[in-house]
Amino acid sequence: MFSSNQIKRVWGQIKIDKTTKISEVPYESILKVFKLFFLYGTDANKQLVVKSFNNMNKQNNKLQKNHRNNSKAKSWNSNRKRKPYHRNNV
Repeated sequence: MFSSNQIKRVWGQIKIDKTTKISEVPYESILKVFKLFFLYGTDANKQLVVKSFNNMNKQNNKLQKNHRNNSKAKSWNSNRKRKPYHRNNV
């Protein structure tokens, strides 16, 4: 998304070594990269990011979601009866 000269400037502004793993980059630095992209990136590159994001959302919408809910838990102990509460049993 950035040219090689822009990458050098971005790494210089963020003050991170090029050999640093992406997982080791602080969150604040990643936000700075996005801000710089928003300010100085070309419109074509920004449009490419938007299209990629939209494609990802379309693909995710096609996936079957298996949400965890209490329906399994209810069926698991639905046969089990709860003991009645008595003050004297405490």
